[in-house]
Amino acid sequence: MRLEFLSGISKKTGVPAGILGRGAAGIRKLRIWKSRRRGSAVVLLCILFISLTGALAVTYEAADRKAAIAVSEAAFSLAGRSQLACYDKELFERYSIFAFEGDEEKTGRRIKKIASDSIENTKVAGCKVKKAEAEQGAYSIADPDNFMMQLRQIEKKSAVPDVLASLKGDLNVADRKLKDRENSGKMMKKLEEEQKAAKAASSDAAQPSEDQAGDAAAAGSSIADIEKAENIQENLRKNAKNITGEPASGTGPTAGGRQLRNREISENLPSAAAGRGKGGAFAGGTVINNFANSGAGAASDDLITIAYIESRFRNMLDQETADKSFFKGETEYILYGCLSDEENYKKAYHSIFAIRLAMNSAFLFTDPQKSSETLAAAEALTPGPFAPLTRMLIIAAWSAIEAENDMKNLENGNGVPFLKSSSSWMTDMDSAVNGNASGYIAIPGGSNMKYHRYLDMLLITMDRDTKLYRCMDLIQINLKGTARDDFTIADHYTGLVISAEIAKKSHAVGVPGSESSIKMTHTYFTEE
Repeated sequence: MRLEFLSGISKKTGVPAGILGRGAAGIRKLRIWKSRRRGSAVVLLCILFISLTGALAVTYEAADRKAAIAVSEAAFSLAGRSQLACYDKELFERYSIFAFEGDEEKTGRRIKKIASDSIENTKVAGCKVKKAEAEQGAYSIADPDNFMMQLRQIEKKSAVPDVLASLKGDLNVADRKLKDRENSGKMMKKLEEEQKAAKAASSDAAQPSEDQAGDAAAAGSSIADIEKAENIQENLRKNAKNITGEPASGTGPTAGGRQLRNREISENLPSAAAGRGKGGAFAGGTVINNFANSGAGAASDDLITIAYIESRFRNMLDQETADKSFFKGETEYILYGCLSDEENYKKAYHSIFAIRLAMNSAFLFTDPQKSSETLAAAEALTPGPFAPLTRMLIIAAWSAIEAENDMKNLENGNGVPFLKSSSSWMTDMDSAVNGNASGYIAIPGGSNMKYHRYLDMLLITMDRDTKLYRCMDLIQINLKGTARDDFTIADHYTGLVISAEIAKKSHAVGVPGSESSIKMTHTYFTEE
């Protein structure tokens, strides 16, 4: 076979021209060239095989790592839900509060064990929980925001008391009446000053010269009239002051009242720790004004809190169901925070009496018929310039006597309308003038403004957090006495944040192992 020699590559064979030659030497060169060419191909194929194997190993390891993370997240999610499932049974059954007990270290250990067991059961090779921690501080039930979140869930289907809603419609009327009463109070002070000035002037005029003998008789008569008027007015003041606005001590609702004497318990109450142990609802004559200012725009949280208090805590006049509460007057405790049933009830009684006194006085000043009656009586008792002040004193005494009758109605389970009318006004003016009121006259009509509704009015005047801290106090006191003596609100939580580190061992040669971080939050409720 004739070969064609070229300086480069043979066009016919593709073999380098330098290899081709004649005879045995050419054949040997050709064989060597072909052998070397086959070795290069094998090396290339090996390189390709190793590269593909490495890529598959990396891909497998990445997929295995993702699977390990997914399994680990599922395991910690299960551990978190398991922790929430360990809620305090007594706390939930009695007060509908979801919270679990335990410190962060104990919770972290429990979370780690549950997650580790779950991961092992899924047979994820080389996956191990390196560290697991639980952060609970932000979810303490002792935080009023966390406590309030639970109340929103509990009461979101409960209607806000209709009476509170209807009271808002009466507030504008009450506000106008109270302004009239306030103006009348200023007028009373002015009349008293004028009457004192008139008496002083008459006393000076009672020492006349010989030329003023005729005027002396007139002056003496004026002093006598003033003294007579003053005696009548002083009796009216006494009649009003005799109505003290205080309940009978040791009898009626206060009988059998309790007092918390254990200082270790009282000093560790949530309200004490938060500095909310003292103070509370507005007292005295400011109750109505504060209710008028805050009640009309009361936040939904306040109304939800009141609905919760009504459904979970009793008051001094609501003793139909015997429960395991320490205080008889739990609502009164929420209002005033005293450690004695009697002291709390006295303050509540006095505050409600102040409400009734203010509203009764406003009614007498603004009702045409009652206003005419008081003016006619004043002119009959002390005619002339003394009548206006006497009228003011009659109104004060009559309002107090009517308020006392109102309180007796409330204590006997009857309702007392927030805004009085002629049909619901029960006492007569003779009782005020002569101070001879006794017993009580039942108010007809079946008003739903009973004792607990007046407590609702007082609750509206309190800030939200004080109400919530006092609720926590009662829960802690009651469960210490009935469930376990080491119960504390501060050790209970409504959620937790889990932080964990997962170590994953690699199964591929040359591929390092990996570590992953997991962080998740578990709570009973979330804000909507």
